[in-house]
Amino acid sequence: MEIKEVIPDGSVLAGKRERFSASWNASFRHQMKAIPDFEEAFERALGCVELYARRSGEAPQDRGD
Repeated sequence: MEIKEVIPDGSVLAGKRERFSASWNASFRHQMKAIPDFEEAFERALGCVELYARRSGEAPQDRGD
């Protein structure tokens, strides 16, 4: 099994904000009684992705492969 490094890019997600927002209620309405606020959830998710990307960026990029 080959494992490839993937560093998430928050700007890609941010660029799709409107698309995610438009489908938020439709996607979760049948699954949850109380749907979390989209803006709050999206900002929190972006923060997590950016934190992960920063931590991943600390690892050496050239592994000598």
